[in-house]
Amino acid sequence: DHRQYNGVLAGAEGEVRVRNFEIVGENPVPPKGETFRIRETQNGLLTPGRCSTLSRRRDNVHDVRAGGEGARLFDIFTYFDPAAGSHSMEVGERPLDPDLKIYEAAWK
Repeated sequence: DHRQYNGVLAGAEGEVRVRNFEIVGENPVPPKGETFRIRETQNGLLTPGRCSTLSRRRDNVHDVRAGGEGARLFDIFTYFDPAAGSHSMEVGERPLDPDLKIYEAAWK
């Protein structure tokens, strides 16, 4: 989760699978110690010259995985709060709702 950031990931070499998610519900920062739901909003392959973006509220949770040959990205982030930071979460392997692409998650 990159709350309070805007960002761009651009492919430079190789392939990278990027999956973006958004937290479901009114609270953009669910409390620690509780599970919550996230919805997959994008699932794409970054190759040289292709980009993926995120904003403070849109697509700001992402999973980035390099292809078998590895990859290089150009990664630019701007933050809106000096206390902004990245927050990791555990996400269920299988969706709770496959049609809506909703997964259960919890902060690490």
